[in-house]
Amino acid sequence: MTELDFTSAADQARRVAACTVSSAELTAHALDRIHRLDPRLNAFVDVLDEAALAEAADRDATPASERGPLHGVPIAIKNENDVAGLPTAYGGAAFTTPAARDGEIVRRLRGAGAVIIGTTRMPEFGIWPSTETSANGYTL
Repeated sequence: MTELDFTSAADQARRVAACTVSSAELTAHALDRIHRLDPRLNAFVDVLDEAALAEAADRDATPASERGPLHGVPIAIKNENDVAGLPTAYGGAAFTTPAARDGEIVRRLRGAGAVIIGTTRMPEFGIWPSTETSANGYTL
């Protein structure tokens, strides 16, 4: 499935719609890449393996008439947007309280059919041009 490594979200959505790949397969592929590459890249704060695979299975069970434009596409969320159950830390270590609900961006992505696979690192409070923090180290 290496042909999926660099496909766009639009192409992934077309493949799911055409049933050439399932949302579960696409999500498992994305999660596998994260686990293989993130130890070197340090790009992810949280990876939602079980929740993402369950969400993908739900997407696969959704009738075609109810599918959105990003149906089945795995999406990572920057750590400045609320994802229910995860801390919105803005790149630091001070915020540890999990978000009670999805923020508007995440809500709309889910509404369009996206599968949330985790949150990604960012510069503390977004004030630097590179992701290099005392809390999380360097992101390559």
